[in-house]
Amino acid sequence: MRFPANLRFAVRTLAKSPSFAIIAILSLALGIGANTAMFSYVDAVLLRPLPVPDSGKIVEVDSTTPDTRLGRSSYADYADLRGGTKTLQAVMCYGSFFAGIAAHVNQVPRYSLNDFVSSNFFSGLGVRPVLGRTFRADEDAVEGRDAVVVISYRMWDREFARDRTVLGRQVRVNGANFTVIGVAPESFVGPQAYIDPDIYIPMHSYRQAVPDMSADYLTSRQSRSLILLGRLKPGTGVSEAQAELRTIARGLATQFPDSNRDRTVTVLNYLQARFENSPTDATLSLTLLGITGLVLLIACANVANLLLARGTARAKEIAIRMAIGASRVALVRQLLTESLVLAMAGGLAGIGVGYLGVMFLQAIPIPSDFPIYLGIQMDTRLLGFSVMVALVTGVASGLVPALRATRGDLASTIKASDNGPARVSILRGLVNGRNVLVAAQLALSVVLLVISADCIRGFQAAWRIDPGFRVDHTLFFSLDPNIQRYDEAKTREFYKNLTDRLRESGGVTAVTMSSSIPFSTAQNMRKYLVEGAPPRTSGDAPGAYSYKVDDRYFPVMETKIVGGRGFDSRDTAKSPKVAVVNELLAQKLFGKTDPIGRRFRLDSAEGPELQVVGVAKQGVYTYWAEPATEAVWTPFSQEYSSQMYVEMRTAADPAAFAALVREQVRTLDPDMPIFRISTMAAFFRDRAMLGPRLIAQIVTATGVMGLFMAVIGLYGVVAYAVNRRTREIGIRLAIGATPGRVTRMVLNQGAVFTAVGLAVGLALVIPIARNVLPNFVIGTDPLGAVVMLGVPALLAVATMAACWIPARRAARVDATRALRQE
Repeated sequence: MRFPANLRFAVRTLAKSPSFAIIAILSLALGIGANTAMFSYVDAVLLRPLPVPDSGKIVEVDSTTPDTRLGRSSYADYADLRGGTKTLQAVMCYGSFFAGIAAHVNQVPRYSLNDFVSSNFFSGLGVRPVLGRTFRADEDAVEGRDAVVVISYRMWDREFARDRTVLGRQVRVNGANFTVIGVAPESFVGPQAYIDPDIYIPMHSYRQAVPDMSADYLTSRQSRSLILLGRLKPGTGVSEAQAELRTIARGLATQFPDSNRDRTVTVLNYLQARFENSPTDATLSLTLLGITGLVLLIACANVANLLLARGTARAKEIAIRMAIGASRVALVRQLLTESLVLAMAGGLAGIGVGYLGVMFLQAIPIPSDFPIYLGIQMDTRLLGFSVMVALVTGVASGLVPALRATRGDLASTIKASDNGPARVSILRGLVNGRNVLVAAQLALSVVLLVISADCIRGFQAAWRIDPGFRVDHTLFFSLDPNIQRYDEAKTREFYKNLTDRLRESGGVTAVTMSSSIPFSTAQNMRKYLVEGAPPRTSGDAPGAYSYKVDDRYFPVMETKIVGGRGFDSRDTAKSPKVAVVNELLAQKLFGKTDPIGRRFRLDSAEGPELQVVGVAKQGVYTYWAEPATEAVWTPFSQEYSSQMYVEMRTAADPAAFAALVREQVRTLDPDMPIFRISTMAAFFRDRAMLGPRLIAQIVTATGVMGLFMAVIGLYGVVAYAVNRRTREIGIRLAIGATPGRVTRMVLNQGAVFTAVGLAVGLALVIPIARNVLPNFVIGTDPLGAVVMLGVPALLAVATMAACWIPARRAARVDATRALRQE
């Protein structure tokens, strides 16, 4: 038969067995849907190429030292690399900056993370604007001359309703006017994962947008915050480009030894760079995809088991067709067509399940000081992935059953009963295809259940971690007077007046300030060096999270000082510079000696010299499962920051004080935007607990799906065995076996499957629990008694429930009718 005829026959055949078809399609829908949803996340975070022409030619050029493989570059180094390369068609650079952006007069600025880029950024990437133009070379040549901006498609839609007369209009960026010259295409959301910039400005306009940025930002080779991208010339590979750029870098190291000694470059293709720049995200994403892949394996085993049973039941039909001339190839092709029809139906249903999963992932709120764009979407790549998975699943689950069904002795098969050859039994010949598949399903479900249990317990443990600051009865909000073009003196006066007014308000027990808060997306990392230590030949130094805080911060936030003191009125702008370090930084700087009174420097060998006056208890700063990390606090009175968080301790519900905050800010400056206002408890719940909660939800859902399909598979095998052995059971009952004994006999077979699956599953999951889960699960023993006893108990209950129905059916067999059936 040709394919259309095979297809029609397959549809008619499956329509005659609706229960079989529904169970198979449901199993595939769950497996394919779960993997489709998870692939949408992995694709957005790691795999999706830049939406630019010939994206495979885009590379990332990273500054490399003996300490840092993938570091950022200075603008001066970028200019030299761009001018000296022959292997790259274009070299582009970009950096990020926070800004309050107002698209209309009298509009309260909207806070976002944006990009300043080289003039060839868009042309080098091959990005054409949907409206207007991008930057000319002369617009990125003179500092402060050309205040022009390209806005994102999202901002064009949100702020201007896609008005095509937007060109030439003014937008305010941190209080400075920029002229709109173009609109980026909708498909281009910037070169970084999670971030969709509202605006792009030329590099040489940076001081207009960020007036407090260092004046030597474009000339100092020590100022390294830029990411370099390149486009390979036709016929040029990554290794050739790297060899050439490293030659240029060696020349720069010789010419500028103070800043570039031992500094070279590493060239990576864009996708590889995404993996290496975010190893934690990559590991987590691929681990979750692997876990959902186990659900697909269980679904494949389930469908293969159903097809094996169906093939056994159709053995006589297939033997007769072969006896009258049908070739084995034609029958295998026909049976594979049935498998593919099931797979495609399951794939279509799986797309629906996957769409629900994508909607769930899109709806996850991510608390942040600026809009975060995950890019999770149901697009053609995702649909293509679903179709590919469906086809592979159809072939994988159908090929072996098809080959098995067309194998065997025709004569004995034709003489056998319509149920197929009698030699297949659940009691005898335990090691056969169907039984192995059921044991494999149960083993994989054990793996999923153990991982699910550990993630749930890890989430519960994460709630109990000590973040190093008080969470309850605290309201915080963020301001940046720089957006209103305040200078340092005016900013300090504004913050003093605001905090004084808030302290005098009823119900407010304490107020403090900090440049950032733990778990915030806006963390600042600063290099540290021990005073008197020999200079590092690479020019690099390790970094610590840095916070500028006022003298009330430690008592108000209840961040425990375990040695020395916190800040107080002695620490003024004119007094010697001081710092509080956490326990790990104290150990890294001074070993086991007393750190109080010792000195170190921040930023560079020429940076500020600080004296340690206190040691804070080790805390958690970025995510719940982070390794111990260095942190340093400096007094706001000695180190300036325009953007600050104001934290308020309240006697009553802190959320009720949000109106008070807005009123006090408006009183001082009606145009001052408040970028974020939240209770610390809500922020901790939504931001700090987002990771463990999301992991627990996803893994638990896959565990439930895996167990459900494994139980269905076990039910199918036991029910099939009971049906095949109806005559034998009738004989047993006729010669004196009691219904209870028959019930126990069937349940015992389910117990055998459970024991085998449990043993294999535990053998598989123990290495995973020891080596992988500790990266994402904290505060709990992955192989604790709760897990190692609870999972077997749950599996036993589920499998015995699955076996109970066929066992009761076996016990109610009518012996007389059973003996007459053949």
